[in-house]
Formats: sequence, structure tokens, C-alpha cells
Amino acid sequence: MPHPSFSAKLPPAKPKNADRRAREYLMPTEVERLIGAARQVGRHGHRDATLMLLMYRHGLRVAEVSSLRWAHIDLPTALLHVRRLKHGVSSVHPLHGPELRALRRLQNASPGRAYVGYVRDTCLCPIRHKHVSRTYPWTRLGSAVGWSDGSAA
Repeated sequence: MPHPSFSAKLPPAKPKNADRRAREYLMPTEVERLIGAARQVGRHGHRDATLMLLMYRHGLRVAEVSSLRWAHIDLPTALLHVRRLKHGVSSVHPLHGPELRALRRLQNASPGRAYVGYVRDTCLCPIRHKHVSRTYPWTRLGSAVGWSDGSAA
């Protein structure tokens, strides 16, 4: 006889991703729309759009972009020194036109900072993991570009 306080109810089964959406990646036009929406949302729109562009173009994880320092970026030679986490292989990536322009503008707007991402104007500390994953309002950006639930249509 089962214990009276035991409930055999299980949570509902999670639908498979394939049932929810047709693909597991974003198309370049969708990424451009997200970056454009990030540029217009919040007071650090240019910073957010620049970090999203770097994440997309170079496959950076949230922790990698949040610990990105200006010392890792060589603007005169257009190189980005990527320090991979989770047993990844660190490497050097070339930077191209839109990234270079965005990084130069960001560096001119925040001189003397050690980190590319920053929390606020009065703080010299790096942007935190939670700021990238939470304050990049993915669902809010998704609705700004016309996605009903924050996922690509």
C-alpha cells in the first residue's frame, strides 16, 4: 500500500524542440534583427549590440564575452584573442568591418576601462554572467522583432 502523502502525479512531459520549432539556429537576417532591437532597447544599447555581434560572429559563450578585456582585442591589426572556457582551444580570430567600427565606438565611449562589457558608467568591473543572460532580454528582443514567444519563427 503506498504512503498516503506520496503523489504519483508527474509534471507534464516537456515537448521536444523539434515539435516547437523547425530549426535550432538563427538565420543571419534574424540575428541582424535581434542586434538591431538590442541597439534600441535599454541605455547600453550599443554595448549590448556589440557584444551580441561578437558572440554571434565568433561563437563566444556568455562567460567568454563577459570576461572579454580590451587587452584581448588588437584593433590596429584587427585581431581578437579568444580565451575559450570549458576545455576549448584558445585562438586568434580576425575582426571585420562592422565589428571593428562597433568596438572602436565602444572604446571611445568608455575610455580607461579594462573590460569590453561593463555594468554601468561608474563601475570599472566587468559585466557579469547574469547581466548578459538576464538583461539581454531575449524574450523582449524576440517580441521587438515580431516573434511571439521569443523564438525564431
